Amino acid sequence: MIFKKRTACILFSMVCFIFFAIPVYADLFWQNVQETTGMPGQSDEVQTVDYYFTENASRTEIGNMVTIMDFDSMTVYQLDMQAKTYHKIDLNAMGQMAGEGEDAEAFSNMMKQMMGETKIIPTNETREIAGYDCKKYNLQVMMVQIEYWVTQDIDHYKELKKIGEKMAKGFDKNPMMQHMNFAAHMKEMDGFPVQTITRNPMGGTIISTLKHIEKKKLSDELFQVPSDYKLTDSEIFHR
Repeated sequence: MIFKKRTACILFSMVCFIFFAIPVYADLFWQNVQETTGMPGQSDEVQTVDYYFTENASRTEIGNMVTIMDFDSMTVYQLDMQAKTYHKIDLNAMGQMAGEGEDAEAFSNMMKQMMGETKIIPTNETREIAGYDCKKYNLQVMMVQIEYWVTQDIDHYKELKKIGEKMAKGFDKNPMMQHMNFAAHMKEMDGFPVQTITRNPMGGTIISTLKHIEKKKLSDELFQVPSDYKLTDSEIFHR
């Protein structure tokens, strides 16, 4: 169960990274309320998720788990604050696992078949959520359906509008990651996601709703692994 939560947190953070990896002009902090219901083998729960974002790195906090992503090195650190341990995931090394030449092409085709076609489907549905006028988009990836309710009324939306071309190209060059590159599709959703509703094909729903967002100066220490944390033996995709 811990491994499943860790994997889900990493993947969700990667999606957030792709969506928000942009040339921001100020550090940003926002907070969501995440409600999980009906998930197989998991109790229903409501948690607060904190997001810290700069142009160089991001940090996501949920419960005792922290995910830090360094945009320059394309490295993810998954921290267990209670155990004071961390995992390290080198996204560049993931691409190297595919090999080169024909091997890389074959691996890319296999990943494409596994991922299936990713679609953004706009709708005409609108709704007020958390005080914002929102429009609904549906995202379909693999067997997962996600509703995005987005707005242009967020004060910092102009800073969050442009997708990071550099990061998108980095994913495109990676045979393992290129089919997880949602940047091109995210351009179609012209707004900040106030609420997302993720439906697990095996049962259960996760609803994440924006609670608060603000500009604030963020310390560099937020995006560093504390010196007293121990790297576990299960380092993933290391070089």
